[in-house]
Amino acid sequence: LVFTGSGPEASILGMNKLKSIKLFAANGLEVPKFIVFGQEEWLKNTQGIIKKIEKEIGLPAVVKPVSRGSSIGVTIAKEQKFLAQAINESFKADKDAMVQKYIRGREFACGVLEDKKDGAFPLLPTEIKPKEKEFFDYHSKYVAGATEEITPPDLPKKTIKLIQKTTLL
Repeated sequence: LVFTGSGPEASILGMNKLKSIKLFAANGLEVPKFIVFGQEEWLKNTQGIIKKIEKEIGLPAVVKPVSRGSSIGVTIAKEQKFLAQAINESFKADKDAMVQKYIRGREFACGVLEDKKDGAFPLLPTEIKPKEKEFFDYHSKYVAGATEEITPPDLPKKTIKLIQKTTLL
């Protein structure tokens, strides 16, 4: 079977945020603090989970379903009064939710090509700047013109090389 793109294992990891974040951490990448819980646990202990999030993660926090792609069900909860709503939104997409510490910053993507002769090599990174939304959500990903993509990004060459090196980890 001949195709372009990653194999099924990469897709599985890409769609399961818990598996991927554990893999990232195991390979030396820094990952934001996170907690994971199921919908059943949430329904039994809503206030306890909210208190745990406030204590261990803090606000703002990123709330997302554990196993969905395309930013479906992802919300940034900036205040405690929106936290339960964000969690319930994530449960529309999956039975398990992940809450992570929000880290403000710029977003970049960096593709990798691989061939049998030369092995893997990173492409130039692309900065992703949503025009209408706060983060690269479903709308920003799939509505034409909703995101500006800048290749190469306005970064020092040293930083571009670091992004490319990190991409190969």
